[in-house]
Amino acid sequence: MAAPAAKPGADEQAPAKKGPGLVVWILVAAVSAGAGFAVPMAMNSGHAAGDGESGHGKSDAHAPKTPVPSKPAFVEFGQLVVNLNDGRLSRYLRLKINLQVDSKHQKDVQDLIAENRLLLQDWLLSHLADKTMEEIRGAAGQNMMRREILEQFNSVLFPDGYDRIYAVRFEEFNVQ
Repeated sequence: MAAPAAKPGADEQAPAKKGPGLVVWILVAAVSAGAGFAVPMAMNSGHAAGDGESGHGKSDAHAPKTPVPSKPAFVEFGQLVVNLNDGRLSRYLRLKINLQVDSKHQKDVQDLIAENRLLLQDWLLSHLADKTMEEIRGAAGQNMMRREILEQFNSVLFPDGYDRIYAVRFEEFNVQ
């Protein structure tokens, strides 16, 4: 005979749930978002005011002190005239150079320049004699020369790695 007919809905069982429900995932996402926002704020709360303005009795006695720069001073290097490396034309560059230093190092830098003037001037003449008109033209060319002079002078005068010359200033820059 025929097998008894199955009752409708008897074999249709609800599928077994796998993992946590949707509500749990929403709750986890909300907690994670809140923690992601709150933890960095809590970590920075002691440093956010930083100036002792938080009103919580914090003082800036333990705050790191930044050195206060003294006023700049200028050390005159002097005037140079050098022929440029322009093949068929005879062009020369006339420079008057001043070096910007911290006023508390002015005397030391002046003494070191006086002692090493021959070395610095020889390097400068040789270096500038290799330059072409295109290399020194415009603000970009002048800024490149300033950086090269600054790096060389600091490395010769201060082998300890602590640069005391902060900028090279051209008082005069003429090409003829």
